[in-house]
Amino acid sequence: MAARLTAQEVAERAGRPEALVERLASLGIFIPDAEGRFDPSDAHLVRLMAAFEESGISLDDVARGFASGDLTYSGMGAYFTEPEPYAGTFGELAERVGRPFDLVARLVSSFGLPQPHPADPVRADEAAIVERLFSTWELADDDELLQFARVRGDAMRRLAESGIAFYDTVVNRRLLDREGARPEVTARARAIGERAAALAKDLVGWLYDRHFERELVRFSTDATEAYLERLGIAPTRERTPPAIAFLDLTGYTALTEERGDEAAAELAGALAAVVHETARAHGGEAVKWLGDGVMFHFPDPAEAVAAALDLVDRAAAAVGVPARVGLNAGPVVFQDGDYFGRTVNVAARIADYARPGEVLVSDDAARVVDRAGVEFRPVGPVALKGVRESVTLATALRA
Repeated sequence: MAARLTAQEVAERAGRPEALVERLASLGIFIPDAEGRFDPSDAHLVRLMAAFEESGISLDDVARGFASGDLTYSGMGAYFTEPEPYAGTFGELAERVGRPFDLVARLVSSFGLPQPHPADPVRADEAAIVERLFSTWELADDDELLQFARVRGDAMRRLAESGIAFYDTVVNRRLLDREGARPEVTARARAIGERAAALAKDLVGWLYDRHFERELVRFSTDATEAYLERLGIAPTRERTPPAIAFLDLTGYTALTEERGDEAAAELAGALAAVVHETARAHGGEAVKWLGDGVMFHFPDPAEAVAAALDLVDRAAAAVGVPARVGLNAGPVVFQDGDYFGRTVNVAARIADYARPGEVLVSDDAARVVDRAGVEFRPVGPVALKGVRESVTLATALRA
């Protein structure tokens, strides 16, 4: 169990004033133990609450939701399990979890692992994971569990495959082919491989933690905003709110996989140049890359719309697949270089709804844009997937 921290230590880890830690404790958002010490994961909560307050969300309102049970921020910590020796057979494991052996076997194979037989031995860490899956997700049906396993198994498989391919390119082709399989060269290649394997495991854990932390912030932000909406409370809005845009290039990932490594690298370089040049030219930034697309933040919605029109033309020309942009304006929560909240979620859904070659914007964004050379064609209220209320949209066009 991790050692408990003082208020000062929590503040130092969170990079926030100690007074904020003490204030959050007084509000009951987290509680110190009898010795006045805190859980290390409270540092994540301090940073989240600071981001809320900076975005205009009242911590007093959050505390009321926390006290009533409508809001919770548990689960900030991370937990890990370690592999162990064999612990019986898969048939015995199925009996322990009270599920048909066929379902247990399909679950294991959905992770991308060999499909077991009843008499096959099961590793203790594998058995523990399967048992926890069934007990934790007891509300999920069989198909949902199998899909859950397939998504995670496919992601891990891709990571493993790409790691081996990278080693082959960087070490085998660059070192062994160039210098020959002499003992000292082979030993060097082996040493690199051992370091790479250790790095890969640490990298996966570190990267998952970072993405999980961001998703937890997103989830917490959404829950907080929904709670405040139910009370009729809205965060303080800026006179000119920032804009969030999502550029989607449908088929870009498949195209790069078809072209081969060298061509894919050239396409990625060309796209990156367009993305960063266009964003900077309009005072914005590319926040992160998301598979076939990019998320942007712009302080000025008018510049965001102008940039979106440029991006649709330039990005499509650079990579040869159609581009589309979804754009929304409103308050956002900023933390660790990323943006969260309803404004972000709606922008992403607008991008999903947009057609190839289209810049689709919310009415919240169109209302605050007054820029020569840009006009809007009304689309009307649209029911977007994952958004509770319909969103009024318009297509942005060059005048």
